[in-house]
Amino acid sequence: MKVKVFLNIGNAPALEREINKWLNENPKIKIFEIKQNYAFGNKEFNAIVSVWYKE
Repeated sequence: MKVKVFLNIGNAPALEREINKWLNENPKIKIFEIKQNYAFGNKEFNAIVSVWYKE
């Protein structure tokens, strides 16, 4: 099993585009779990998304 971590500060749409791009580039993976954490600080949106998968 592998994990892919996405981190983004201040731009939720950019995070969405990054995740969708990765998914489109890896159509044969099987996703087992997704965890996400969000925080707001200093007027910024902070997000981390972890995707556990097998190729």
